[in-house]
Amino acid sequence: MALIIFLVSSTSDFIPGGLSQVTKINFWEAKYFLAYILPNDLEWYINHDYGMYAEIYRWNLIIFWISLLSFLFFKLCQIKKTALKAVLLSLTLLISTFNLVGYFYGGSHIEKGAQLDSISMSDYLFYTENEQKNQDPDFEVTSYDMDLSIYRQLDAEVSMTLSDTGLEYYNFTLYHGYNVLKITDIEGNALKYNREGDYVTVIGNGNLQLINIKYSGYSPILYSNYQACSLPGFFAYYPITGFYKITGDYTTYNPIEIKSETEFNIRVDSARQFYSNLDEVKNEKNCFVGVTSYPTLFSGFYKSNSSDIYKIYAITVKGWGLSKIDEEYIDEIQKYINELDNNSSNKLNLKEYTIIQTNEMLSSNCIYDGIFLGDDTVFINKATDEETKKQVAEILLAQRDMGYSKYVEKAVVDSESINDN
Repeated sequence: MALIIFLVSSTSDFIPGGLSQVTKINFWEAKYFLAYILPNDLEWYINHDYGMYAEIYRWNLIIFWISLLSFLFFKLCQIKKTALKAVLLSLTLLISTFNLVGYFYGGSHIEKGAQLDSISMSDYLFYTENEQKNQDPDFEVTSYDMDLSIYRQLDAEVSMTLSDTGLEYYNFTLYHGYNVLKITDIEGNALKYNREGDYVTVIGNGNLQLINIKYSGYSPILYSNYQACSLPGFFAYYPITGFYKITGDYTTYNPIEIKSETEFNIRVDSARQFYSNLDEVKNEKNCFVGVTSYPTLFSGFYKSNSSDIYKIYAITVKGWGLSKIDEEYIDEIQKYINELDNNSSNKLNLKEYTIIQTNEMLSSNCIYDGIFLGDDTVFINKATDEETKKQVAEILLAQRDMGYSKYVEKAVVDSESINDN
């Protein structure tokens, strides 16, 4: 029993970790087959919007082991009624097989630690071996029509209307964790394309009015499953025109700054309630339309704290230093903005934005300081006292005046200068 507990718990992680590094063979899969009946190591920080790790494939594994052990139990039992025993054996074997297939089907999940598919290793291993690119687009997408299904992972079909129909090549950035299944034109004819890491180049046909891309997958950092979803519009979970560098240090994501506003029509098939900076269609669950540069989708332990003044989406789980973000809270941020804002021609008014409370993954792995100002969206981190609320206002104003990337460059230099002194 002690050996089983040791093998299942995170205490034995050094065994597959060491073997994987030495042999370059992924021994974690064998560990997962035992360990995923338990949650991840709880010593890691909590994801307030995600909750306890209870993904579907974990339930598949639990049910597999229960039904397999039940099969062995009935096999060894002396059951007088042969027909009953046959039924029990068949039923437990069928359930066991079904859930084994479900487990290996996998899906989006959060893995923290040294595992090869973890938030610290997965992208690091990929980007150390794959070159990133920067190239401005030669065209625009005038509208996106997106059908998304989010249960185990993101399954997407995205149709894009193009501004220029006669180009030879159409370049897009789409995160490499999303596998392209097929690309077609407006009539459903297959289009030729090249895929290199985060980059997809579609070959034009002389009169290409629309591109339809079908793909599926997930990111280890920005999850999309039945439990929760975190897909900010500055991340290439959908095809973004041009080539962009997704990461700077191989383990965190750079928000892609998009200049042009585009029309979006997004439908999400999910049992969860989704939220967005786009307007939700009345009487149609998880259907969003509007014009934006950053089509953001999220679900989980969120709720609307919107009022007649502000559009606010806040995390419902309290404690652990997490601030309550509501009208009163945003009023205080706006007060400091008004006091500090010297730009009379371009005033920053949070009434004009969708305000989203930043979750832990975004704060730790995507957004510097946990604050991002888009064209119509504000991601805002916790601020527990007056001084930090004032700092939030200063950061928002700096991003408005400088842009996000320029602000981050200056903030990093300032931080290094302070540390040197």
